[in-house]
Parts: sequence; structure tokens; C-alpha cells
Amino acid sequence: MGMTMETDYVKFFQSFIASMVQIGGINLPKSVSTMLGRNLGEVYKKRGITDQKVALESMFKAMGGKAVSFVDTQTGFKVTTEFPTEFCPIGGSVKPKRHNMFFEGICNPYASGFLSSFNPKEKVSLSFQKCVLKDADSKCIIDAKFTK
Repeated sequence: MGMTMETDYVKFFQSFIASMVQIGGINLPKSVSTMLGRNLGEVYKKRGITDQKVALESMFKAMGGKAVSFVDTQTGFKVTTEFPTEFCPIGGSVKPKRHNMFFEGICNPYASGFLSSFNPKEKVSLSFQKCVLKDADSKCIIDAKFTK
């Protein structure tokens, strides 16, 4: 599949998300994303992947991430994903104006739901320190913090 076809898919997805936000507000895609992230986490666990870092690395690589690395912090970990180009498989190319919509409506709730499925007793909070959409770079850097 060529880059043009991938770009067309992402454009469709982006307009679909923008329409969801326009019709139902940011909570509509947020709720769907949380549920889908949690469901994917359950699928990983059923397949024997119970370590959230291993699962997260697998998820990012499935989305085209060419390098995924982790640094442990006092409260969780920081994960860095590097994509081959300045193109996010969810949000597309650099679009700072759309960053917040995709972060709030898709990325944050999806990743939070995904990670929380591995340890439901802990609350996860994510901050995105770098984003392809916002920073004109090929990296996504997420700081994941866990509390009981």
C-alpha cells in the first residue's frame, strides 16, 4: 500500500473524528477510544502478553513505529516511539491545530484504556511530551504515571 493510499485512509479517519466531535462533542470519541483501548488490552492478555510495556511496544510497532524505547521513572515510565517519517498513523502529518482534538479524543483515552487493562487497580495519567502532529518531528513521547 502506497503513501497516497495511507494518506487517504488517514484523511477519512480525521474527518470522521472531526465529525464525531462536531456532533457529540469531545466525549463521544473519548468514550469510544477508551473502550477500544481497553478491549485491545484484553485481547493482548488473552494471547499471553501480560506485561504492559511489551504490549505497548507491540501496539506501536503494529502502527508503524520503527523504534520503541522505555525509560523508567519514579511513578511509571516514559515511552518514545519513532516513526519512519513525520506522519502519525492516527493523526497524519503535522497539524498543530488538530493536535488537541486527537490527543483528547483518541490518543490519551485509547492509551489510558489500553494500559489500565493490564492493572485495573492503578490509575494511569498520560502526558504527551512530543507528538508528530504538534512538533513537526517523527517522535511520539509519552510520560505514563501510575497511582493506586
